[in-house]
Amino acid sequence: MKSTNQKIMGLDALKGFAIIGITLFHLFPQRVKGGYLGVCLFFVLSGFLLALSSQSKARNGTFSLRDYWKGRIRRIYPSLLLVLLMTIGFCVFFAPAVVKAIRPEFLSIVFGVNNFWQIAQNMDYFTRVLNASPFSHMWFLSILLQFYLIWPILFGLYRLGKKRKGWVFAVGTFFIVSVLLMGAMPVCYGITSDVTRCYYGTDTRIGALLLGASGGFLCEELSRRGLRVKGAVHRWIVPIFAVLTGAFLLAFFMLDGQNPWAYWFGIGFFTFAAFLLVLFCAIPGSSIGRWIDNPVLNWIGKNSLGLFLWQYPIIYLFTYLHWSKIFLAPVWEVALLVGLTMMTNKIVSSSFWKRKPSFRFAPNVAVGLILVAGAFGMIRSDSSKMSDQQELADKLEENQARLQADSNQTGKEEVSTLDPNDYTSSGNVKKVDTQGVVLVGDSVMLSASDQIMNVLPSATINAEVGRHLGQEQAPLKEILNDGNAHQTVVAGLGTNGILYDFAVEELIELIGEDRNIFFINAYCPTLEWEQSNNDYLNTLPALHPNVTIIDWYSLASQHPEWFFSDSTHPNEEGSKAYADLILSSLRTVMEKQK
Repeated sequence: MKSTNQKIMGLDALKGFAIIGITLFHLFPQRVKGGYLGVCLFFVLSGFLLALSSQSKARNGTFSLRDYWKGRIRRIYPSLLLVLLMTIGFCVFFAPAVVKAIRPEFLSIVFGVNNFWQIAQNMDYFTRVLNASPFSHMWFLSILLQFYLIWPILFGLYRLGKKRKGWVFAVGTFFIVSVLLMGAMPVCYGITSDVTRCYYGTDTRIGALLLGASGGFLCEELSRRGLRVKGAVHRWIVPIFAVLTGAFLLAFFMLDGQNPWAYWFGIGFFTFAAFLLVLFCAIPGSSIGRWIDNPVLNWIGKNSLGLFLWQYPIIYLFTYLHWSKIFLAPVWEVALLVGLTMMTNKIVSSSFWKRKPSFRFAPNVAVGLILVAGAFGMIRSDSSKMSDQQELADKLEENQARLQADSNQTGKEEVSTLDPNDYTSSGNVKKVDTQGVVLVGDSVMLSASDQIMNVLPSATINAEVGRHLGQEQAPLKEILNDGNAHQTVVAGLGTNGILYDFAVEELIELIGEDRNIFFINAYCPTLEWEQSNNDYLNTLPALHPNVTIIDWYSLASQHPEWFFSDSTHPNEEGSKAYADLILSSLRTVMEKQK
């Protein structure tokens, strides 16, 4: 009979596969847009390994709550606290605004409730504009900690069910309950349509952990009883494993986390696919684990905790400090990630603390100073950033209500016909008019909408928080077909993601060649798509003679005092400058058309 304590080959490789997907998503969110699905595999693996080890220890008479809690704490908290304090300490010196009010977030992470905290803050994992933080990824760890907290109860119920009804009943019950709980994701999305709530919710994620646990119990029982897969069954496992792996790879590049299908179907499907990948590796008699076992994936898998903890602080700060624009920045980020992970492993190892202290080694002193600065920065943090964020949220809500009320009113000046003349010499082939202007945009435009209405009182504004390119087409089409001419359209849509050429072309086609179009370029220095979006927008006037670019980036980048702490949404002074720039850009072209 195979020992249940024997290492199962292939699981470290699967961990490595998962962390690669997550890391690529954090590095290139618009290219590897589905890399977040690696989290599904991580949850299943975590549940699987916890169930397998708990049952093996219980069978050997070595499972105890004391050892269980010690093991969980020792596994996570030394590395977690080191990453938190070193990140905060670095920010104290180089990015103090980032950690100005870090204490509530720090405490939510340490006490394992960060996912609830992020839901309360409405921190959208897929836009990362509002409430941007180097610790946005810690929601995952909080769900894991919550699961660890209730695991002794769940494990006790499994043991009780197994004793009374048999192991098949106990494993089957765990499996059925986990599948039912996985239905919380589409139910949540159907009720709320709130990506943040659905993605971060413990109720929407715990099913994946329980599903993995049912697989761990199953493999432990099969191994103990000497039951193995072989023959035709094993031959079927191999192609299914290959197909599921290919599906994961394809989804890494295709399944956007803002796509409703991710919540209706995608996350649930890939959670079950992850369960099958783990099961096919671990089930007794399978040779898949040996085939996928390799040194690179194994190293990544064994160091998955450190790689996960460090990656987002590194990527966030590279972007925030504009280091992401240096040559081969992703390579430097990965190199730093590996180096910090190895350093963390060394520091948290018991051998590190048993040796004699040496202050001759400069890095030790540097790490110590950063940790002290981190502790000091966390203790001294205040609530000013929270107030700043709340002020922005209140402003967006107030402006949205004002626009809604305005859209229900009539009486704005109407323009009966479009001017058919050619104004090519002005830089825009179509007539520019400040009357009846239509503006469509995201939360940046929304935050400045009150000031826009001051300078363009006859304008129609349609702007929403979190709007991605493509989501503006339905309301814009309704506005353009309301019976007015609307000679001029202004679009500000480059904040929440990459501007794909096909989607921009669809927008230009919707507006039509008979109208002139002004695109406002983006100023969002903490987001990696800022430069690529602006470079793309600069190509449009050569392709479409009715397009003009409003250069908000050049003006805004000279005035950091114009923005809330997220460095993206303009405050009152910045909103006035934003509105004045739109008006002056329109008038500049109009002057040439006289």
